[in-house]
Amino acid sequence: MGPAEVDVTSGRISMESPVGKALLGRRIGEKVQVQSPGGVRELKVTALR
Repeated sequence: MGPAEVDVTSGRISMESPVGKALLGRRIGEKVQVQSPGGVRELKVTALR
């Protein structure tokens, strides 16, 4: 979703954010690493919307 549709409280992030870019094209069960201000974080895809 684009920046105008972001709603973090309902779990909607922008595809232009670092997390959004890392998750694009991933499938359920895949893990991705994302650089955050606190360091590298590993995320696992648990559902697709």
